[in-house]
Amino acid sequence: MPPKHDRQTLMFSATFPASIQQLAREFLRNYTWIGVGRVGSTVSAITQTFELATHNKQHKLELLMVALAKVPDQLTLVFVQKKRTASWVAGQLSKGHGIKAESIHGDRSQSQREAALASFKSGASPVMVATDVAARGIDVPGIGHVINFDMPTTADDFDSYVHRIGRTGRAGREGLSTSFFVPGFEPKSGNGKIASLLARLLKESGGVIPDYLANAGAGGGTATGG
Repeated sequence: MPPKHDRQTLMFSATFPASIQQLAREFLRNYTWIGVGRVGSTVSAITQTFELATHNKQHKLELLMVALAKVPDQLTLVFVQKKRTASWVAGQLSKGHGIKAESIHGDRSQSQREAALASFKSGASPVMVATDVAARGIDVPGIGHVINFDMPTTADDFDSYVHRIGRTGRAGREGLSTSFFVPGFEPKSGNGKIASLLARLLKESGGVIPDYLANAGAGGGTATGG
């Protein structure tokens, strides 16, 4: 690596939370910050859709099958919160529904991750089920559909939603995201705490805001089915 005075360091992020700003202050010298649009927003090339769901993962699996059928010929990245859920969803798709799917999470070895990623990239397994941590740093061109099987449950984790759906709609292409929204505030499963944030994001990107998000975004504070 060239010495500091002979190189330029650039740092990119779709979102810029306080923790990342602190890193920039610590490691970048005399840096210039440039924002394109509103930092933390999404691009209009991504059509964001939502489905009301329950806490039951079997119900979410039924919704997943419907979502996959909408765009059957696209590489699809499915996000979940837990490692065991990733394995379960991929197994249900592959063994129970004849859809070739891979999973990538922290309990898989490096060689298993690489094999799963190669199968996904080639289209041999057109569906990849992943956790946030395992999916970091993965860039697969041509992802047409991102599905949030599990949504973030707190405002602090909302940035992960932006990063997730940003895996599609790249390089001038259009993309689709489908997210399963669980009303209420049940710890680790209810998505009520991010309803108003979703409504604001949809408004900024010109998306359609479902009633249960619009009400929360207007100050209702709770999300109910509708």
